[in-house]
Amino acid sequence: MKKTNLAIFFTAAFIWGTSWISIKLQIGEVHPVWSIFYRSTIAAIIVLTFCNVTKKNMLDFKKHVQKIFNQKIFS
Repeated sequence: MKKTNLAIFFTAAFIWGTSWISIKLQIGEVHPVWSIFYRSTIAAIIVLTFCNVTKKNMLDFKKHVQKIFNQKIFS
């Protein structure tokens, strides 16, 4: 496995694994629905900013599905 893939994996695992800290701090202070809204909005802004900076079009669903089927994941 490439080092970049390992770095991406461990970064994602760290972020998801430590998200309980923010959830625990918000309990009682913020309604759970608003907490989910804030976290999802921040994540969407980060992903769309990354896509804009790297010039990747993550919103082209047809192209995305074609790539999945071209890799023969489902065959």
